[in-house]
Amino acid sequence: MRNWIAGKRGDCVVRKGQSLVEFAIALLVTLLLVFGAVEIGRAVFAYNTVANAAREGVRYAIVHGADARSDAQLGPTLNDSRMQNLVRRWCMGLQTNLVTTTCVWTNATGAVQNAPGAAVTLRVNYTFVPLAFGRNSQFPSNYFFTLQLRSTSSGIILN
Repeated sequence: MRNWIAGKRGDCVVRKGQSLVEFAIALLVTLLLVFGAVEIGRAVFAYNTVANAAREGVRYAIVHGADARSDAQLGPTLNDSRMQNLVRRWCMGLQTNLVTTTCVWTNATGAVQNAPGAAVTLRVNYTFVPLAFGRNSQFPSNYFFTLQLRSTSSGIILN
C-alpha cells in the first residue's frame, strides 16, 4: 500500500519507508526503557541483598564475639576471611567474588577489642555490573560501567 501525497502542481510523490523508520525509532526507545527498568530492578535487588547481608553479618559478629561460649568465635584478628565468607553466604543471587567486607571491633575508648560492650561495624561492598550495558565482549574481565553498592551496619556485643 502506498501513500500518495499531492504536490503543489498536482504531481504525486510516493513516501516509501516512513513507517519503517518511525517503527525503528519507537522500538529503540521502547527497548531502552524496558532494559533500563530491568537493570534498575537488578540494582535495587543487589542493594537490598547487600544491606541484609551487612545486618546478618553484624548480628553474627555480636553473638559470636571472642568471649562467646561457642566454637565459632570471631575476633579482631580472625574476622577478615571468616567474616567475608559468612557475609558471602547471605549474598545469594549476586556474584560473590565481587563482594568484599571490612569489619571493625572497637570499645568505648576506641581500642580494638571484641569484649562485651564493644561495638562491631561491618561494611559490605559490592560491585554491580549491568548485564546490558556493562560487559566488554572482547575482554570479559573488564567492564565498561560498574556501580559500587555499599552498606554499613553496627551492633554492640552485650554479653
